[in-house]
Amino acid sequence: MSLKAKVLSGTKWVAVANLFKQLLQVLSLIVFARLLTPDDFGLFAILMIFVNFLLMFTDMGTAAALIHVKNPSQKLLSSIFFFNLFVGTALCLLLLLLSGPIALFFENPPLKELLGLISINFVIVSLGIVQKARYEKELDFKNLTLIESASVLVGIGAGIAAAFKGLGVYSLVIQTLTTSILAVVLIWIISRWRPLLYFSLGDIKSIWGYTANLT
Repeated sequence: MSLKAKVLSGTKWVAVANLFKQLLQVLSLIVFARLLTPDDFGLFAILMIFVNFLLMFTDMGTAAALIHVKNPSQKLLSSIFFFNLFVGTALCLLLLLLSGPIALFFENPPLKELLGLISINFVIVSLGIVQKARYEKELDFKNLTLIESASVLVGIGAGIAAAFKGLGVYSLVIQTLTTSILAVVLIWIISRWRPLLYFSLGDIKSIWGYTANLT
């Protein structure tokens, strides 16, 4: 397939995916609005302030670097994979440490447990960064679109089921974690790439000039 054909195909799949996800999110909000209280949404909004901020640092610009680097070696890919896993774990532990002070600051004790639970998401997301970047590098948005759409659909279903069970704000956390877990599982199933048991700080330094600016 030519580059032009890949770009046109990718644009089509991304547009379809965005439309599908927006439709799902609108429908899910209508359902959640009937099942959850305004306090549940407010608590989740506070939660996501910190989660979304830290999510900006999950790959430290390495995904963009992989797309930029021509023919990255297996060793470089593996080093980036384990670097991302380290960063995801560090962010998870950081949010765990901050959960108590954050809950105290907002005078809302449930925030501590919710932040601790959703902090796992950083580790989960880090496990699929390299595979996703490789698909983006090849402009293979069809597989990414199918994975993301299926994950969002199942995640929303799990969240709504939890809301029907009366789990309140935890249903929104369940939706987030389910979406991330399924996305990573699917991309590992579809992707043929697997990391080597290899890590070199030198490999990370070789792309650090590019990633540092993005970070």
